[in-house]
Amino acid sequence: MNENYFELMVLILNFIGFLIGLIFIFKSRKIRASLVGSIFKKPFNYLVLGSIIFTFSFLLAIIDHLVEAPLGFLFNALHHITLVIAIIFYANSSPKLIDEASESMK
Repeated sequence: MNENYFELMVLILNFIGFLIGLIFIFKSRKIRASLVGSIFKKPFNYLVLGSIIFTFSFLLAIIDHLVEAPLGFLFNALHHITLVIAIIFYANSSPKLIDEASESMK
């Protein structure tokens, strides 16, 4: 009972992460379509791409819980790898925004 409860909670948290990722995608696309996003295209493209990878990562985590072993470990590993890639895209968007803002101020 306790182990099933834990698995259910992990699945619910992964589903919440997937929903948050969808919200990130829609918000990032909305910002990219705005005036600020049209001026600073590259940083907001990084944000949208990072959001897509973040959402895909949690989709892999959901598949990990729904697929039986031996493929479960593969989806778990891919989930963590894509989370790291999403973090890299998010981290790269901020310096790119600063660089483009300083170039536009010149």
